[in-house]
Amino acid sequence: MADSPLLRVEGLSVGFARPDSSAPDLAVEEVSFTLRRGKTLCLVGESGCGKSVTALSIPRLLPSPPARLTGGAVFFEGRDLTLLAERELAPLRGSRMGMIFQDPMTSLNPVMRVGDQISEGLRLHKGLGTASAQARAVTLLEKVGIASPEERARNFPHHLSGGMRQRVMIAMALACDPSLLIADEPTTALDVTVQRQILALMRTLIRETGSGLLLITHNLGIVAQVADDLAVMYAGRIVEQGPAESVLAGPAHPYTLGLLRSLPVFPDEADDPRASRLGAIPGIVPDPRNRPPGCAFHPRCARVLELCRREVPPLFSSETGRRCRCWLHAGRPGGTLPAGKGRLTFEKNSGMGTDKV
Repeated sequence: MADSPLLRVEGLSVGFARPDSSAPDLAVEEVSFTLRRGKTLCLVGESGCGKSVTALSIPRLLPSPPARLTGGAVFFEGRDLTLLAERELAPLRGSRMGMIFQDPMTSLNPVMRVGDQISEGLRLHKGLGTASAQARAVTLLEKVGIASPEERARNFPHHLSGGMRQRVMIAMALACDPSLLIADEPTTALDVTVQRQILALMRTLIRETGSGLLLITHNLGIVAQVADDLAVMYAGRIVEQGPAESVLAGPAHPYTLGLLRSLPVFPDEADDPRASRLGAIPGIVPDPRNRPPGCAFHPRCARVLELCRREVPPLFSSETGRRCRCWLHAGRPGGTLPAGKGRLTFEKNSGMGTDKV
C-alpha cells in the first residue's frame, strides 16, 4: 500500500549471549519506531546506547551467536524480516536495503579494487554487464565527491584516505537505488564541505525515489538540518521520539534536554554568560550487564523522583505524536508533554542551538 510505512520496528529486543550466563545481556530493549517513505528518521544518543545494534538488526547483519533476537518484529515493505529465511533476506540486502557502515577502515575488502566492490552489487542485483557496472561505479564515485573517479576506481582501499573510503562506502550503498538507506554515522570521517554534499545527495535520493533514510548520528546540527522525525536512545531504550522540530524546540525528557544543553552556544555578545561553559550530563551510560533498577537514567538525572529508582517508566504519548519515557509526565491532562525548563530551539539548516529560558 502506498500509504503504509516503509519500515516499522515493533518491540525489538536484541541481546548478546555470555558463556557464563544462560540469559543474553540485552543491548536493545523494546525499541519501536516507524519510518515513512520519503522521510528521514534520526536515531541519536551517546556511544553504547544501542543505536548501531538497532540498525544492524534490521537487515539481520549481527552474527548469531552471540547476538540473539529475543523479541519484536521488523516490517519492511510489509514483510517481517525476522521471519525470513537467509535465502529470502539476502537478495534484499544491497538492493532494497542499503547500508553505510560506521567504520570505513574495516568495512571494505582490502584485496578488491574499489570500483569492483561498487560494481559487484550492480551486477548481482541489477543484472548489469561488467562494462556497464564499471561505468556506473565511476559515476557514483564522482557523485560522492571523489576527484579523478576513473583512476580511483582502479585503486585498492589502502590507497585511499579515510574520508575517501567513507565516500566509497556511501557510493556502494547508493548504487542500487535502495528504498531504505541505513546510514550509521555516514559523515564522521568527512570534512564539513563534503558532509554537506553527501547529505544533499542522500536527500535527493529520498526526494526522487520516495525511499526512506534511517540516519544514526551524534551530530545534532545534522539532525536539525535533515531530520523529519527523531528518536533519542539511552541504555538500549528509546526515551523520547516525535517530529524532529518539536523535540528539538521543546525536549520533554531530561536526557534529551541534557544533550541539547551540551552543545556550544555562540551568543551575539562576547560577554553573554551563556558562553562561559558548556552544560554536561554527570556520570556515564550504564553497563548493559548491570543496569540500575527503575529508569536507567535516574543516577544521572537532576529531576529524579523516588518512583524513578524503582520502576521503569512506559512511553507516555501526546496527541501531537510525541512520546517520552519519563515519570515526570505521568498523568498529564490532555496528553501533553511540556518541555523541560531551559528549552532549546534550532534554526533549520543552521545546526546552531540557542538556549531559550
